Formats: sequence, structure tokens, C-alpha cells
Amino acid sequence: MQPRNWGRMGFPDIRSMLEQQKNPDYSDKEWLALALYKEGVNSESDSYSFLSFYKVIELAFDDDEQKMNGWVNENINKFVSEEWLSKNQNAAAYLKDRERHAVAHVGKAGVLRHTGYSSVNPDDSSDLNRIRSSKSIVQRLAQDLIQQRYMQAKTVENKAATK
Repeated sequence: MQPRNWGRMGFPDIRSMLEQQKNPDYSDKEWLALALYKEGVNSESDSYSFLSFYKVIELAFDDDEQKMNGWVNENINKFVSEEWLSKNQNAAAYLKDRERHAVAHVGKAGVLRHTGYSSVNPDDSSDLNRIRSSKSIVQRLAQDLIQQRYMQAKTVENKAATK
């Protein structure tokens, strides 16, 4: 099975960095993060894209929710307005409870038991607009995380190895 092409990657740095490096030695986890990001970019579904980008973030923190939430809350201000932040003061909780769970789960009568939020209805334009907006935020967070955790680290490692 051939991997899908990079399609509309959304930022040229990853692709160009991968192409510049000869036989990059990425771990399985790093390749998975890149594959999930690629899947999010190439998906026609905003809901599926959101989940793919969110998984990139989860993967980077090995399901350590406290560290992940801290990182999201520290870095989100680069990608959202002050108005958005004032409405969603705990951005990590909002993205997980309001968006991720609403996309991934369907509760009884469409209401999620553990959050009280309704599931995303693919036929409801307000749900789709909200997810599209959140997808953009999570994509930028995932992109930033990939560049911080994987790309910069590999560039430093490769430069050190060639000295």
C-alpha cells in the first residue's frame, strides 16, 4: 500500500524539510504525527480533519492530559483572537470537551453525558461552521507542535551529525 501524497499540506516547511534531508531517521511516532497531519489536510471532512489534527497533539504528549492542556493553553494565543480567548478561557478544555468529544461521540438523544454538549450534527450548518473554525485552530496548533518537536529537533540533530 502506497502512502498518500502530501496534497495540500498547508505549510511548505515540513515538505521542504523532509525533501532536503537525505533518508531522515524519523521514529515511528514522528512518522505517525506527520501521517495524521497529512490525513487531516487531505480529508474532505472538517470533522475528520479536526480529529486528525487533534491526534497529532495527543500523540506528542503520550496521552499526558495535564502536559497537553498546559501546552495548548500556553500556545493557543498565537492562533486566536483576544475575543476568542475571553469566551474560551480554558482553551484546552474547550477544544476537547466542546469539539473533540462532540465530533467523536454521539450521546443519548445527541447529548454527551460527560460534557453536556450536543454531538456534532453533520446537517447543522452552525455545528459545521464551529467545527471548521476549531479545525483551523487545531491545525495551526498541530503544525506548530510538529515544527517545534520534530522538525527543529531533527534539523539540529542532522547539523550536529554532519560536523
